[in-house]
Amino acid sequence: MQSLPLLLTGAVALAGAALISFSSHAARSDDAVILASTVPGYIPGMVVAPGDPLRLPDGASATLLLQSGEMLRVRGPFEGSLAKVRAEQRQSASGLADAFRLTGADATVIGGTRTLMAVPDSFVSEDIVIDPRHSGTWCLPSQPSVWLTRPASDARSFALKRKRTVHPIAWPQGAERVEWPDELPIEDNDRYEVIVGGAEVATLTFHIMGSQPLTGAAPVAQGVALGCHEQFDAALHRLARTALAPDLWITSDHGRHPVLAAGEPIMVTVMAGSDGYLSCVSHAPDGKAVSLLPASADARSPSMAIGQRQDLPLVASSAGLMRIQCRLADTDGSEQRIEAGIPPAPGRLAMSGDAGSPRAATDELVIQVDRDGRGSGGL
Repeated sequence: MQSLPLLLTGAVALAGAALISFSSHAARSDDAVILASTVPGYIPGMVVAPGDPLRLPDGASATLLLQSGEMLRVRGPFEGSLAKVRAEQRQSASGLADAFRLTGADATVIGGTRTLMAVPDSFVSEDIVIDPRHSGTWCLPSQPSVWLTRPASDARSFALKRKRTVHPIAWPQGAERVEWPDELPIEDNDRYEVIVGGAEVATLTFHIMGSQPLTGAAPVAQGVALGCHEQFDAALHRLARTALAPDLWITSDHGRHPVLAAGEPIMVTVMAGSDGYLSCVSHAPDGKAVSLLPASADARSPSMAIGQRQDLPLVASSAGLMRIQCRLADTDGSEQRIEAGIPPAPGRLAMSGDAGSPRAATDELVIQVDRDGRGSGGL
């Protein structure tokens, strides 16, 4: 099998535009990608350019995947940009973490040697397989093998068009895919139109990633920053599951420190920073505990995905401190269900030290309920 010929032009390693980003910009080596987040609106795959605003509420976090493959979790409060905290001598994750800490934010480098050893050698295949009926952006190494899959039920003629060049595509009898034609070398930032039955049905856009192999976490960050989501979104999700422990954040429509009147409604929002199973318990001022999620001790905990939110409508109880405690764990905990509570001391990473035990994170929202009926919102 021959490798596809390539013509490298321009800024080979990091050229092109990110499809999902805070702003439209050409991908740069100092762009970061959101790997996981408990910040509403910040979802995995978003690209954070140096000048993009980064706003993290108190207690909420975003884990950034740098294009070096390093991972950095930043926990608010923080409002600024990567450009404001990043100096020339702080390009590494550890240097960037130090810079974030100087602003008052909590920043932690994820992993180190042990976590990197757990990261698979390759998150993506170097065989690039493209469905020609669907538009997409693809990132190619310097020696790629590019294939076009055979449409399942479309007998019309297929062709690839670049500028004025039109090249017909045919699949041999019984073949499920065919190699990209050698007569059509792909250049960086190239765009090919797919012609089916004489009509344009899709656009294929290509970026060249250079000579590095598609191994480790670095090409995942670079590929997502270049907009190659067909290849790298699934790898980004697998990387988050492999490298990150559970993370959780609770807030409300009255803020993180709400003060309410008895009987006043409140909407509690729970954000998952990783995949897992969520359980929440409400503790009234009189000490009575009620399970909010799951609805009963016999029910299974609801599963949560990275970046997913869960809204819980509540009513402030009698005067005093009302506590909402939630737990996000790797397993649903059905084998050791706690009927009316969760670990009493909430922590960002309540990790069990026993091998094979579920990893879990907990968080708590404390609601001050006024006796005189004068709620004052919160901060």
